[in-house]
Amino acid sequence: MKNFSKLLIIVSLTLLMLSKAFSQSVWFVNPQNGLDITSLYSESQISLNFQYNWQRSSDPDIITHYIKLFAEPIGTYQSNIGGGIPQWFDLTPGTYQWRLELWEGDGIQGSIKTAEQTITFNVKHTFYVKNNFYYGIINVDNVQVTSPYKLKKFIGTSVIGGAIDQIFNNASYVWNESGINNSDWRRQSMLGTYSNSLSQSRDYTYTIVSNDNGASLIANLKKICNISFQNNYIGVGNGGVITVNGSQYNSPTSSFQVVEQNPI
Repeated sequence: MKNFSKLLIIVSLTLLMLSKAFSQSVWFVNPQNGLDITSLYSESQISLNFQYNWQRSSDPDIITHYIKLFAEPIGTYQSNIGGGIPQWFDLTPGTYQWRLELWEGDGIQGSIKTAEQTITFNVKHTFYVKNNFYYGIINVDNVQVTSPYKLKKFIGTSVIGGAIDQIFNNASYVWNESGINNSDWRRQSMLGTYSNSLSQSRDYTYTIVSNDNGASLIANLKKICNISFQNNYIGVGNGGVITVNGSQYNSPTSSFQVVEQNPI
């Protein structure tokens, strides 16, 4: 019984010492490991609201502490030097590996590193693929999705847009290839400016560039208009005849379907 009590005391003391030894920790609050970071800060940069936290040793002899941040490739920061650790970082797309360290000391013999954490995270552009009338459906990377569709993309990666003929809000829209007012793909920047025509093919592969944050790839579909014709007089029982596209029809005619801005 004595030996058991002695063993129990030894185990309890060991657990207490381990608890004190490993009570320190430091960790990332934002960003976190494996996450994709996006923001609509500017056309070329993503703004990161950096946050962290820590737990100091419970040892009363440990009276000083500071945090180090190794934010490659930007720089190294220390909480007790200069302006400390910044709260905001403006980053370009890429994969980052950052490390936090907790340093503690007794104020006499200097400080030692007592905890650390390393994370890897991605910074990506926000990019949209959508119809020129904003809503509806559209193909993105050969999958039908709802417009507008949001993507998170690295620079140099590609996205495939595919236009779909459709009816939305009782209006018909088509990919027009008649030769007059043809459909095309255009890029709209975050600031709202439009590019020249990129392609008149129904499917188009676009490559993300450095200033594509918040930009959109837009399918310029054309609306089908329903048009009828009649003579300028209103008769009783007989409205006469009228010529449309070289053929004669009774007036008023039934509806003709015409792509917007196309002649008839």
